[in-house]
Amino acid sequence: MNNGKHVLAGILLAMLMTACGGKDLSGDSTDTDSDSTSSTSSTSSTSSTSSTSSTSTTGSDSITTASLSLTLKSCSNIADLTTCTDTNQLSSERANRIEALLLDSSQQPIDGAIIVAATDNGSIKTSRMLTNAAGIAYFQLSASSTTAEGAGTVTLSYTADGSSVTTSKNFSFVPGTSVLQSESANLALTLKSCSNIADLTTCSVSNQLPAERANRIEALLLDGKGSPIANALVTASTDNGSIKTSPRMTDADGVAYFELNAATSTSDGAGTITLSYKTTDGYNISTTKNFSFVPGRNSSLIDTARLDLTLKSCSNIANPATCTITNQLSAARVNLVVAQLQDSDSAPIVGAILEASTDNG
Repeated sequence: MNNGKHVLAGILLAMLMTACGGKDLSGDSTDTDSDSTSSTSSTSSTSSTSSTSSTSTTGSDSITTASLSLTLKSCSNIADLTTCTDTNQLSSERANRIEALLLDSSQQPIDGAIIVAATDNGSIKTSRMLTNAAGIAYFQLSASSTTAEGAGTVTLSYTADGSSVTTSKNFSFVPGTSVLQSESANLALTLKSCSNIADLTTCSVSNQLPAERANRIEALLLDGKGSPIANALVTASTDNGSIKTSPRMTDADGVAYFELNAATSTSDGAGTITLSYKTTDGYNISTTKNFSFVPGRNSSLIDTARLDLTLKSCSNIANPATCTITNQLSAARVNLVVAQLQDSDSAPIVGAILEASTDNG
C-alpha cells in the first residue's frame, strides 16, 4: 500500500514539472538576463567606436580639403637650415632641399602621411617620405653632374582613399653656384624720377625725387661673372616715405624694381634707401643710397631740366685757371668738356648721370 502511494506521488510530481516547462522552480533568470545584457553592451560599443567609419570620414575630409605646398631651397649644407635660402635656381654641385608641407582643412599639420616626390631633371634621394609632426617632409634633389644645367619640374603628391593632391614647381640647375655668392654677388641700386612710373621713357636717374608721385627704385643683382641672378628675392627699406611691395623677385635680367612714395605731397627732407639680398650660402649683401624728397615737382625732371655744355682748352686740365672757353681745341693736349644740369628753377640737379659722346676723338 505504501508502495502505491509513492508511485502516485511520483506521477503527480512529473506532471507538475512538465507543466512548468522543465525550468527550475526557484524562478532564477540570471542566465537569461546576463545573455541579454551582454548582447546589448556589444552592440553599443561597436556603434560608437567604429574604426572603419571614423577612418573613412577622416580620409575623405583630408584628401578633399588638404593643402600641399612645395618649397625649393639651395643650401651650402643641406643638414643646416640656416645655410638655406628659398630659390628655384639650384646648385649643380650640391644637394638641394625640397620641402613639402601638408595641412588639413583647419590648417593643422597632417602627421605621418606619405608624400611622393618626382622630377624630370636630376634625381631625388628617397622619393617617398613621411610628414613629421609639423606636417613637413623633405627630400634631396641632385643634378646628374656638377656641370648639369637646364630647367626641370619637381612634383609632389599625396594620396588617400583613392584620391590624390598634387603640386609642382619649376626650377633650373645652375653650375658654378657652389662658389660663395657672398664673395661674388654684386647688388647695385638706382633711383629714378618718373612722370609715369610704368613707362621707363619718362624716367630720369636722380636722387632728387618728387614728393607728389611714385618714384622708382631699381635693384640689379649680378654674380661674380657679371651675369644676372634671376628669381632672387631682394628686400628694400627706407627711413623716409614708404615702399610698395617688398621683397620683390629679380627678373631674367637680374632686375627688381620698387615704388617709393613720400608720406605727403608736401614732404621734403633727406632719406636713405637700403637694398639687401641673402645669398645661397646664408650671407647678407646690402647697398644704400641717399635721396631727398622735393615737393612741387609735378612735372618730370626730364621735361623741365636744362643741360648746358661748355668746351674749354686748357694748358693744364687739372688747373681751371689755365682753361679758356673755345671750340677750337688743341690736338696736342687733353681738353675739357663741362656739363651743367639745372631744374626749372635754375637749381643744380645733384646725383644725375650724364653721358658724353663724340664723332671725332
